[in-house]
Amino acid sequence: MLEKNQSQRRLSLYERYHKIVNDYNRETDQVAIEQTFEALMYLVRDISEEESRAVRENLNAEHLAIFDLLCENKENLSPRSRDRIKKVARSLLLEIKASLETLESWQNKESTQVRQLIYNILYDEIAGLPINDYEEKEIEEYTNVIYLHVFRQYGRASSQTNVA
Repeated sequence: MLEKNQSQRRLSLYERYHKIVNDYNRETDQVAIEQTFEALMYLVRDISEEESRAVRENLNAEHLAIFDLLCENKENLSPRSRDRIKKVARSLLLEIKASLETLESWQNKESTQVRQLIYNILYDEIAGLPINDYEEKEIEEYTNVIYLHVFRQYGRASSQTNVA
């Protein structure tokens, strides 16, 4: 799960898992074991909820990863802004994949072109991120975050297989 989407939400689930395991390994009494089991049950529930979130958001897993990255540090987005960001996530991924198909070894020599594509889509006044919720400096930061995500998800694969 974390390999495909490294959002803060999923990182916190991962950290909770490690804390539970470490706590369990330190304790051996019955109370600690019961507490560990209860904590694991809550963690499993939260992981199941996180896995079904893509369906609730009407996004596939790839789009959800982009959406999560674009919504990080944006707690008070209106439903209208969230819907626009979902559209941006879908179109951005579609454009990126189409572009990557035409670029050979993009992760080595075409990163500027891919970054510029991401920036242009995010900054577009009509189809990009909602201008009331994102400042230009933030768009530059999100461009880098999205690029790193794309590089991690598709950089290795594109040299071996088609990214679509």
